[in-house]
Amino acid sequence: MSSPQPAAGIDAGTDAAVAARGADTVVTVVVNAAQTDTVLFENGVVGAIRPEGVIISCATMSPGDAKRLASKAAAAGISYLDSPISGGATRAAEGALTVLTSGPSAATRSALPRPSRLSHRHQGIRRRYNR
Repeated sequence: MSSPQPAAGIDAGTDAAVAARGADTVVTVVVNAAQTDTVLFENGVVGAIRPEGVIISCATMSPGDAKRLASKAAAAGISYLDSPISGGATRAAEGALTVLTSGPSAATRSALPRPSRLSHRHQGIRRRYNR
């Protein structure tokens, strides 16, 4: 059986930092805040993404965890969008997921097409992380 091939316009690597190298936007889809922190900071995504890039995090986490991760990313010059996915495996198979995105307005505008491509329904939520 052959390995799945990435869709057009998506680069795959042997690890997270390799996959993120030079990207303007990185989408992470993991379970929770701890896994997101590991991928972004311990596995080197934040160091590999292009300066002023955007991270779209699709994990389910508390607002406090999202703010903490957004602050860590901002300290490295990277924008962070909290974009949890709703719908589960059944809705994914139907192509009917919902993505809820919040974060800095400029980052949301520049990255908006990406979460919209992941879902049937995309909802932007205005929320400031730097309060």
